[in-house]
Amino acid sequence: MSDVRADCVVETNVHVYILEFKLDQSAQIALDLIKLKKYHQAYWNKGKTMIGVGVNFSSDTKNIEDWASEELS
Repeated sequence: MSDVRADCVVETNVHVYILEFKLDQSAQIALDLIKLKKYHQAYWNKGKTMIGVGVNFSSDTKNIEDWASEELS
């Protein structure tokens, strides 16, 4: 397995969710990082649908500002 890791991985019976979090950036940047670093590659052998989820938090509001998701292949 590679030494690169996503911020969070959630595995269900049919899906693997790869989550990347950013602060005061954008959800798309987080999602692009998942694909660029191929965080999902370590889970290919699971035979499950993989979903990348990029989440951006706002330091002003202390909440999720935006999020983006995409099925990974």
